[in-house]
Amino acid sequence: MTSAAARPLTTARWVVPAMLGLVILFVALWAAVRGADPVEQDIEQRLLPPSIDYPMGTDGFGRDVHTRVVWGVGYSLAIAALTILFAGGVGALLGSLAAVVRGRTEYLIIRVADLLLSIPSFLLALIIVIVLGTHPAAIASALALGFAPRLARSTWAAMLTVRDEEFVLAARAAGVGPATILLRHLLPALKGTLLAQLASIGSAAIAMEAALSFLGLGVPPPTPSLGRMLLEGSRQYFETAPWVTLFPGAMLAVAGLALVLVARALEGRNLVN
Repeated sequence: MTSAAARPLTTARWVVPAMLGLVILFVALWAAVRGADPVEQDIEQRLLPPSIDYPMGTDGFGRDVHTRVVWGVGYSLAIAALTILFAGGVGALLGSLAAVVRGRTEYLIIRVADLLLSIPSFLLALIIVIVLGTHPAAIASALALGFAPRLARSTWAAMLTVRDEEFVLAARAAGVGPATILLRHLLPALKGTLLAQLASIGSAAIAMEAALSFLGLGVPPPTPSLGRMLLEGSRQYFETAPWVTLFPGAMLAVAGLALVLVARALEGRNLVN
């Protein structure tokens, strides 16, 4: 009989690879096969419904919605990857440092994280994007700054549960340095929790990047962005050409859901182990 604790592993084995495989296949293979230009306009072909030639129809400028969605998903995943890299590098490092060093350093890091957590992540990202601009690295940095304090605090809290375990105390008594204790003992014991946090951050980053683009603060046009495609479709064509909005929205949901399932599966695996 399969226990309740083992069910997340079943999810990880079947659902997660299927969702991620769908996203990766959609982004990689179709772009390679078709090689269409996502910004090419053909006014004579504007607002065509889905067909064999245009699987997701065309938009108000005659651009292929399918091609633009492919590029938009790739852009969203790239922003999510950069956000995970930046937030993980800063947040996990500071949270680990607080747990290992202790004392005033620990107090200062956690208090600063609490201060930043009092500011809504999206509002913080919005302000930073307005200041730094809409370059992908700037957008990822803005999103990461909103997520890094949360990751720092969660990493610190997770390490509190293991930093006084016997194997850690034994290593400290043997004269092992803080960096070695962190890399050899603490991080391996918490890798499932940390990976789940990073996957969750990636999912939130996809949604927040789309929200920024919907507000006109994402990648500048005509570069494809799922959020901007939602904006254009909902404002002008939702009643007459709903495919312009529905397909970008569906792929945005699939990409975000895939990372949510990864996070939940990793959390479940960590609990089982």
